[in-house]
Amino acid sequence: MRKLVIRKSKKTAAIVTVAGFALGIGGALLLQYAGEEVVGWLFIITAAFTLIYGFGSLFDRRPQLVLTVEGITELFTIREEIAWEAILHADDLFYRGQYIVRLLLDRSYKPMSVRPSWFWRFDRLYAQQGLKAVYIRTSGLEMNARQLVGLIRRMTAADAAERVDVLKAFAGRRDKR
Repeated sequence: MRKLVIRKSKKTAAIVTVAGFALGIGGALLLQYAGEEVVGWLFIITAAFTLIYGFGSLFDRRPQLVLTVEGITELFTIREEIAWEAILHADDLFYRGQYIVRLLLDRSYKPMSVRPSWFWRFDRLYAQQGLKAVYIRTSGLEMNARQLVGLIRRMTAADAAERVDVLKAFAGRRDKR
């Protein structure tokens, strides 16, 4: 095994879909029995958007992250493989209600499609230190931010021969769940 593909979580998508149905039923009950039209319609509108997101996530089986022996690829914003050797530090942070994985890259490593991030103040600080930051959102993925950071740290610490074993061990643990 030389590649680990991470997709959107089916479990999270199913929970969001069930919550959407519950919101819709709650809104209909508020409209019918409580006479609360504004709140009932707000529940129904929220339920519609929740169901759209839930069904979209449930049937979206595109890869979100691909981890290989050579590097990591985030397929929506970066779309270019970042070599393990270029990653100097990896950690997770909580920002505006979601967990994000932050990768600090050596400034000399310049992938073509890594754009400035929405943390522009931090980007300026990192640039002064000769670093480039890349942020990966982990909400709704099959693994959480801590697991991903742990895996990235193990992959950056391992040499090329050990990385295959690290990927196999992690995939084996993930399949047992």
